[in-house]
Formats: sequence, C-alpha cells, structure tokens
Amino acid sequence: MKLRSPALLALVLASTPAAEAEDSGWYVRAIAGYNTLSDETVRHSTGEFAGEASFGSGFAGGGAVGYDTGPWRFEGEILYRSADLDRLEAATGPITEGNYASLGFGANVLYSFNLFGTDRATSYVGGGLVFLQEIDIDFETPEENSFSGDEFGYQLILGAEYDFGARWSGFAEYRWFDAGDPDLDAEGDALGTVNVDYANQALLFGVRYDF
Repeated sequence: MKLRSPALLALVLASTPAAEAEDSGWYVRAIAGYNTLSDETVRHSTGEFAGEASFGSGFAGGGAVGYDTGPWRFEGEILYRSADLDRLEAATGPITEGNYASLGFGANVLYSFNLFGTDRATSYVGGGLVFLQEIDIDFETPEENSFSGDEFGYQLILGAEYDFGARWSGFAEYRWFDAGDPDLDAEGDALGTVNVDYANQALLFGVRYDF
C-alpha cells in the first residue's frame, strides 16, 4: 500500500495534554457524512475501461460500538463509502456514469485529549485497520459493467466531540483512508479485471450514546 497521508496528524499528541479520565464504559455511535475519492488511473486487463478517471463526492455512513477507558477508546465499526464517477476517458470513449464504493468492517483505537480547555468538548486522534468485505466499481455504458473484490486498508482519524449531557454527545471528524490498488474481478457480462487505487477522504458527523 502507498503511504500518502498527512502524517503530521499522528504527531498532534506530542504537544497536547491528555484529557482528564472519565468514567469508563460502553457506547454506540451513528455516523454519516461526505466522502471524496481522488482522481485515479483505471487499469483494465482487456483495455476497454482503461484510462484516467475523475471522481466526485459521495456518501459515507454506518455505526460503531466501542469501550471508553478514559483517554483511550477501542471500537469496532461498519462503514459504507461511495464516490460518484464524474468522467472516465476510456479507450472506447468517455464514460460519465458510475461509482466506486465499499463496505468495510474496522477496528479503531482513539486517544482523547483536551484541546479546547473545557470538560464538555474533547478532541481525539487515532487510526484503524479495515477489512473491505466488498469493494465495487461500476461503469454505465449505458449497461452496467461491475467489478468487485475484497481488500484490507487503514485509516487515520481526527475529530472533536461535544457532551450534550444525559449520556448523549455529538461529534465531527475527518478521516483519511487507503486500501492500495485492489484487483477487482468482473461480474455478470463484464470481462477481465480492473485495478484502481482506492484512497479517499471523508468529513463525518454523528451522535454518541454512552451506556
């Protein structure tokens, strides 16, 4: 996998004091937001869909269950990511309809610290490993040509959370995710294999409930 992330996110802890420990316990999170995918080169074994692809925005959403020990949090998540295909300059002509999407199961480790100087607002940074149970790219020509597979990836997370009281809090976070360049096999009437880098960024929002 190619390391293209802004690595300084991981260094923010070096100069920031940790948040005061809170009561530990289980929690759940609901997550939704805006996802983008960088422009990529599509490599197709038969050449039909090979070319430079531009991707637009899309949706990301899912949920997580975790355990909070104070500064450290450990959670498992399920998250769907999608980005629309704006244009692919393929050998057979331009394609302007399609998308690149995935469904992943992740394990994250997050560290909370006090960046805002108030007990109600908490910032956090962390990362996780993700298994993409399905990663799928579609090209509409106008019939649908689909290629899919599975892959592992990793993500970096930077966020902030505000405590509303009564066990509820809201959060906003930035994620950078990379699954390298997976090989995707043809489905249905499509032919060959497709290889496209899968690196995206997301701005997510949601709510958390503590048990």
